[in-house]
Amino acid sequence: MKGFFMVLVIVFFYNATFAVEPVRKPFIQLTIDGHPIKNSEVVTITSGQKLLVGAEMEGGRRDFCKFPDIYADIAGTAQILSRGKDGLIYQLNDSKAEWKLLSENISFTGDDFVEVKPGPQKSTAEITLSNTPFSQSFLKVNIHATWQFSQNGQTNQEENIAEATLINQKPAGCRKHAKINH
Repeated sequence: MKGFFMVLVIVFFYNATFAVEPVRKPFIQLTIDGHPIKNSEVVTITSGQKLLVGAEMEGGRRDFCKFPDIYADIAGTAQILSRGKDGLIYQLNDSKAEWKLLSENISFTGDDFVEVKPGPQKSTAEITLSNTPFSQSFLKVNIHATWQFSQNGQTNQEENIAEATLINQKPAGCRKHAKINH
């Protein structure tokens, strides 16, 4: 009986050591003035206030490239040559393979109560809330990323798409700075 439990313990630790997690579905991490917020979070801002909204795609192929030891089934047998948020290069059985980000298009779209201007980086936008009376408003962010895999002279492409929404709400009769409701 002791031997049986010992085998179970060994099998458990072996599987835990070499387990590969499935890649998370692509999603967008939003920030307001550098502070992370959740998708569909309600943010209270005043009329005319300007905020810098940032958007970064996470999950999908980006997870695979940033963390191959967690999400790739190559980590135990391949030699990782380079990894990062925009690509992964590894060698497996004398064959070099590469995942790289070809393009990433980010769009910020507001309703009639949100003015959207490009920010200092392509992943940011400056938003200004209208002086027109309303109770809620929204900003939609879409990211479309194209990845390419190359190995042995062959290439394949993969698309990752994600969407996030920021809900803006005016405070009832008060003039405070942006407040993120938690």
